[in-house]
Amino acid sequence: MENNCIRDIDITILEIVKIKRLNKTINISKSKDCYVISCRISGETSFEYETTQTTLKKNDVIFIPPNSKYMSSCDNEEIIAFHLKINGNIPKIIQISRANEKFDYSSSFLSAYKLWKKKEKNFYFLCMSELYKILGYTSILTPPLSNRIDRLKPALEYINSHVFYENFSLEKACQESAMCRTHFNTLFKNFFNETPVKYINRLRIERAKTLLKGGMMKHHEIANLCGFRDEKYFYTVFKQITGITPRKYANRDANFDASSLADEKM
Repeated sequence: MENNCIRDIDITILEIVKIKRLNKTINISKSKDCYVISCRISGETSFEYETTQTTLKKNDVIFIPPNSKYMSSCDNEEIIAFHLKINGNIPKIIQISRANEKFDYSSSFLSAYKLWKKKEKNFYFLCMSELYKILGYTSILTPPLSNRIDRLKPALEYINSHVFYENFSLEKACQESAMCRTHFNTLFKNFFNETPVKYINRLRIERAKTLLKGGMMKHHEIANLCGFRDEKYFYTVFKQITGITPRKYANRDANFDASSLADEKM
């Protein structure tokens, strides 16, 4: 297994430009032969593409793949745009990210434009830094959920079928989806809102709770049957998830069953 993550995309900035349109115009356009990501610094734009009709306002960001067809109508508009070369598996559709209260898109676009214009030392890397901040706060370039779950499916199938086995390996799960551990963790958490380790431990503890209710097995046997090689670690994880120890959980259910039986006899 490689130590480095596989790069999903490779981005090169071709140029950063500022565009002003003072008069209202209507354009039926075919976009440039490069990717464009732009932000409205001021003004509004009526924008139509495919069957979608929308208005772009200040701080809205739009991503336009090469040779996209659209219609726009603007009045006193000022935008800053990155022209990009992108290699990788990304959605080839126009995407819009609305103004974000947590992040001022226009500030990053303006900062990148000024850096590009001055071309001082290390300007390119500083511009890339601003671009990655912008991408980090938008859903642009993020594959659709269906694509992401498809990438995770081989690993999920391995996890669900091997999670209780002694030879289970999270590294093996990552290999099943051809991803490094870091990238797999990020993708998994973004989709399921929990880490792979928490997901795995939750499956194991649910099985442990069922076995504890049976009252027929010792705790170290239950730990082994649930995929825990260490009984102490099993105790720790069980208490983290349930709030009580396995012993208290088993005793609680035993007491509940005894009291229920006593109620029935009364």
